[in-house]
Amino acid sequence: MRHSYLFWNVFGKDLTKVLVELVKTTRPTVIALAENPVDLDSMTRRILDDAHISYDAVGTLNTKIAVLVAGNGPELIALSDLGRGVVFRVQDGTRSYLAALLHLPSKMAMDAPTLEEHASQFVEEVERVETSEGHRNTIVAGDFNMDPFEPGMVSARAFHALRTPDVLRMGMRRVGQRERHSFYNPFWSTVGREGESVPGTYYYRGNSVVEYFWHSFDQVIIRPQFAHALELPSVRILASTPSVDLRTRTGRPNRREFSDHFPITFTLCW
Repeated sequence: MRHSYLFWNVFGKDLTKVLVELVKTTRPTVIALAENPVDLDSMTRRILDDAHISYDAVGTLNTKIAVLVAGNGPELIALSDLGRGVVFRVQDGTRSYLAALLHLPSKMAMDAPTLEEHASQFVEEVERVETSEGHRNTIVAGDFNMDPFEPGMVSARAFHALRTPDVLRMGMRRVGQRERHSFYNPFWSTVGREGESVPGTYYYRGNSVVEYFWHSFDQVIIRPQFAHALELPSVRILASTPSVDLRTRTGRPNRREFSDHFPITFTLCW
């Protein structure tokens, strides 16, 4: 079983033409979009006409995440809608896993402790669904609006998404009187790495004393017991297609023509 994902925060724009080019290049099984203003039926028709791949809109009441699934792909069943994201059962024949797709609030709207609280509440709902489904074969993907090293990502009270292979053996740890399950976050490897086409998914030049400029807000994290399904070379930030460059001349996201975020892609195979 092989499922590829494409996630993009489209910045409230109709970027269907560019999305078609991304689909031609990556041929994703599942497309998830944040801040999408476009009617999904018209989008699927455009993709079919131009990329010759059939997609169906996945019906939810969620306004933060729009989801398309390939016509020959799995069934996505919404099990929980948290406002800022949806937890799906991805059913392919007799096999299934959980995919939580999200768009957490912007740092412009709240401070780090409040964003961490949003992350904590999201994880609590994911764990409730995991308990109901009887397994932790789970991925969480989308725009976290946090870097991999921020408290809301690494705190045991929140995503508890760690960076090194030993997390795959640990799985969980006891903090105080509670057992805290963890995630593995492959996007740690994008922090400060040289030689990549781009060093993050988002760029912001602020005037604070501490500024990172480049950020990896868009990520995928995966439970350690399911990490064998993630093809690590497939985890990529997409800055261009053969026909469209999403960067400015200085290599930053071209927010004027496209989006302030670069899309990401990854593949599950097991």
